[in-house]
Amino acid sequence: MKMLMIITSTDCRAEVETFLKEQNVPGWTEIPTVFGEGHTGPKFGSWAFPGTSSIIFSVVENERFDGIMTVLKEHCTKCRYSSHILSWDVDMVEVKH
Repeated sequence: MKMLMIITSTDCRAEVETFLKEQNVPGWTEIPTVFGEGHTGPKFGSWAFPGTSSIIFSVVENERFDGIMTVLKEHCTKCRYSSHILSWDVDMVEVKH
């Protein structure tokens, strides 16, 4: 399994959610508003530093990861917002009730 973390402008959040649905990603977790500073400058949701970012996490099967990443990268290069995509291997642990 691969953990996928997408950091994007909050303005682009709906587009990423739509992309994940179109790729049949079964679920994701989202932190809708985060503050920080990166290559696009500071984003603190204020008058002086407008804008915010969002972080979206999802876990995808190894077999589907490369295909999803190819389409996601193509999508992000066409988008007017800057996004960062990170991934790492994870082990799925099932907790039964």
